[in-house]
Amino acid sequence: MNRLTYYLSLTLIAFCSSFSMAAATGDNDNEQFPIDTAIRHGVLPNGLTYYIMHNEEPKNRAEFHIAQKVGSILEEENQRGLAHFLEHMAFNGTTHFPGKTMLEYLQNNGMRFGYDINAYTGFDETVYRVSNVPTEREALLDSTLLVLYDWACEISLLDEEIDKERGVIQEEWRSRNNANWRMYEAVVPEIFRGSRYANRMPIGTMDVVMNFKYDELRDYYHRWYRPDQQGIIIVGDFDADKMEQKVIDLFSKIKMPENAPAREYFPVPDHKGIDYALYADPEASMTLIYLFFQHPTTPKAEKNTRAYLRRDIINILSTTMLYARFNEIAQSPDAPFGYAVGQDGPFFISSTKDAYTLIAMAKDGKTLETFRTLLTEAQRLNLHGFTASELERAKADVKMILENNYAERNNRKSQALAESIISTFTQGGYMPGIEIETQESLQMLSTITAEEVSNFIENVISEDNVSIIISGQEKEGAVYPTKDEIVATFNDVLSQDIPAYVDEVVTSPLISDIAAPGKIVKETYDENIGMTVWNLSNGATVYLKPTDFKNDEINMSAVSLGGMWAYGGQSSPEIKLMSDVVESSALGNFTRTELDKYLAGKYVGARFSLNSATENILGSCVNKDFETMLQLNYLLFTDVDKDQQAFDALKSRLKSQITLSKNNPSFIFRDSIYGTLYNHNPLVRNTTEDDLNALDYDKCLELYRQRVADAGDFTFSFVGSFNIDSIRPYVESISRHSPETEKKKASHTL
Repeated sequence: MNRLTYYLSLTLIAFCSSFSMAAATGDNDNEQFPIDTAIRHGVLPNGLTYYIMHNEEPKNRAEFHIAQKVGSILEEENQRGLAHFLEHMAFNGTTHFPGKTMLEYLQNNGMRFGYDINAYTGFDETVYRVSNVPTEREALLDSTLLVLYDWACEISLLDEEIDKERGVIQEEWRSRNNANWRMYEAVVPEIFRGSRYANRMPIGTMDVVMNFKYDELRDYYHRWYRPDQQGIIIVGDFDADKMEQKVIDLFSKIKMPENAPAREYFPVPDHKGIDYALYADPEASMTLIYLFFQHPTTPKAEKNTRAYLRRDIINILSTTMLYARFNEIAQSPDAPFGYAVGQDGPFFISSTKDAYTLIAMAKDGKTLETFRTLLTEAQRLNLHGFTASELERAKADVKMILENNYAERNNRKSQALAESIISTFTQGGYMPGIEIETQESLQMLSTITAEEVSNFIENVISEDNVSIIISGQEKEGAVYPTKDEIVATFNDVLSQDIPAYVDEVVTSPLISDIAAPGKIVKETYDENIGMTVWNLSNGATVYLKPTDFKNDEINMSAVSLGGMWAYGGQSSPEIKLMSDVVESSALGNFTRTELDKYLAGKYVGARFSLNSATENILGSCVNKDFETMLQLNYLLFTDVDKDQQAFDALKSRLKSQITLSKNNPSFIFRDSIYGTLYNHNPLVRNTTEDDLNALDYDKCLELYRQRVADAGDFTFSFVGSFNIDSIRPYVESISRHSPETEKKKASHTL
């Protein structure tokens, strides 16, 4: 799929049920959604909540989770680190599984510690899981339930085990001592000044970890690990009715403590103007800028409504359109950043405040310029909003993703479903089931206007409650903006009358000049691999394998022997960077930016890659976009042309990455390893600035055309949810000569 579609897919997954603020509502928009009827859900008399769901992907496997609405935010100053310490202790002995017998039992049944058996502690929640549990044996299911029960109320917390774990956690703390971790520890107290979030990093302090008294941990456990803060989430291939009864029978035994303290959620206070935190580290691998426009979060009780769903969709549309604008800027050679995104959601680490957030990776020496560009685009939206044509493309993309997700509803993985339920339990949200959610979303999507999306942006961009974080490399010559410079730039941008965005769109067809089709000259069936084989008139061989792994997906690969080694071990930047250069070049009548716009609403993509021994064209699509995938494939063979601006932008981005990587220990270590393994082969070593300076665009495209000059040398494979007869005419129609290829006397192309 194209880059925008891919980003949108991640956005829909990552931000569904995680937004705030009300949108325009109708008469029934504040009505609560029902819980998915496929989920067995209930609250026991002791306050414990459970969610049980039958799901058959993967077959004969299940996911067991216990989520606690308890995290480091609940610690007192002298308890910092106890929530995370308690998570560790859950694997060091419980009433029914003393010592390491729990881990031994689960591992003996095929589950891996650290992968299938794990947990995490956050600021506001702690979640334990046992994944990939075989469901064929009832006894194993019962024992895994007992593991969750023990985690809920029967962790042993023996003195000797506590002392053993102190050193383990101290070593974990040491291992986290990298640039990203140091950045968090430096900026969080600044940005969350006045809030409890400022000093509650889950790892805690080593002074507390190494010196707390045994009973302090036990008191914390009994104070907060209690049924009214716990959720049992089990999803998998089992009898849901029987599993529900098991959960009720077992977990009803847990007693709710008397006079339990209220579970408090700690606010993030408002502030006037701008808060600014700067952190530079010698090991930082990039310069990142975060711009937050804070606003109140929606109460959890209001997150299960049609109004909230509509607001989610508006936010996704906004995110999609802003990403496209930033991506268009990034294609310019003088763009100050390599990438940028914008979205609304929780404010950094907080669950009690939201923020419209802009994030960018600045190029070396262009930090303040990147900040100005981010703010300029925010102000442009504040003043003018989005265009109707942008909105129609975004709607097409969102509609396509929603429909594709619905088509694959029976292929959803149990782990993903469990994680979605956990998020709803801990953070609030809706889960009426994919049928209702898709139907409601598509209906709302058709009625949302550009004005409505623009008003959403206008409501969150403000001059107060603004927080800015800049993190980058500490190195000789590196200069980062002061707060005075940030404030002056902020005030300057917001005082300007920034012009509206102009949406330039190419309306010509993807392929405008195409010759007569070729044909299938031979058809056989290879019983050894279970695939139909076509031989085409252009000499290419095609293998076809219909599958039912997904309901609507087709994958294509075209492979030809040769690759980098076809040049006899010679090295040149044109060979090393060929895949990147082709990806940035024009395809037919379209620049890559124009192509992204053209492909709006299509779940399709095709790209070239040059490996050590092969050249490849890889594609994927849904059935309705199969012809478009073949057209993209055709253009990659016949019509890749120069786009000097995109080429210069590529060199600028790569140069910035090289500059930032020079002080990155991981990058230096990896470069050394590769140098040793491959005897410092120039084709394998990392790209240098000298490579970029020597890179010849014309030569690179000429070498590329040599690699794809003979399509008859390629073997094509199509695997996915297709009917062979239904795709036959498409393959025949695309197997043809192009006028330009005829002039060069090259082979046919598929």
